[in-house]
Amino acid sequence: AWPEIDPPPAPATVRASIWSWETDPVCNLYDIGRDTRDAWRGLLKVARQFDLLGNLPLEYEGKIYPDKDAPVVRVRKDGERELVMMRWGFPPPQPRGRPVTNTRNLESPFWQAWLGKPQYRCLVSADAFAEPHPTRKDDRGWKENVWFAMKDKQPFAFAGVWRPWTGERSIGNRQTEIREWNLFAFLTCEPNELVRPIHEKAMPVILRAEDYGTWLSAEWSSAKVLARPLEAERMILLD
Repeated sequence: AWPEIDPPPAPATVRASIWSWETDPVCNLYDIGRDTRDAWRGLLKVARQFDLLGNLPLEYEGKIYPDKDAPVVRVRKDGERELVMMRWGFPPPQPRGRPVTNTRNLESPFWQAWLGKPQYRCLVSADAFAEPHPTRKDDRGWKENVWFAMKDKQPFAFAGVWRPWTGERSIGNRQTEIREWNLFAFLTCEPNELVRPIHEKAMPVILRAEDYGTWLSAEWSSAKVLARPLEAERMILLD
């Protein structure tokens, strides 16, 4: 399977426990919309023949939760971008831990094994993302989600990283499967002025369209400077 690069040593099979997304404080919910596939290809510069999503399963009415499949753009060996499905959440550093969905510690060996190689960086397509409100709760006692999107209501991309992995993951209905997976996560950074009142510690790294190529192909010294908050004036709160 491409890319042909030896991954760092890891156990052949590691189990990742079932995710409990309601209790995690970091951004762990986003939306891919329902009618944005052509917009994704245009924005992310993916030719139609390299759209490998097939019949996209829009689970949860387009909402993406940890340990679910979602559209991701990566670069092929021939330099073309392809749109593929991957599973959200890196394997945990410790066996039986929860999948790791995002990172801010970019220089740790856990992430540098992949972030340092351009072919393992990716673009994670989204229409909106949610952060839990610090005080408001719904009827079930869970924190209410506050949704953020672009002011122009167009799709955007998180700065992502992916890796191949063999292990056990959920396939739904309380069943699991051991096989080879392509897994992704995305970067977080300081929140901007719009996000900070809701989540004071972090927000996803949203790439500017002009920076997609740098993220996908540049040396790490150039790519890592893109891990910064998007300007608040380019975003809105959704009702």
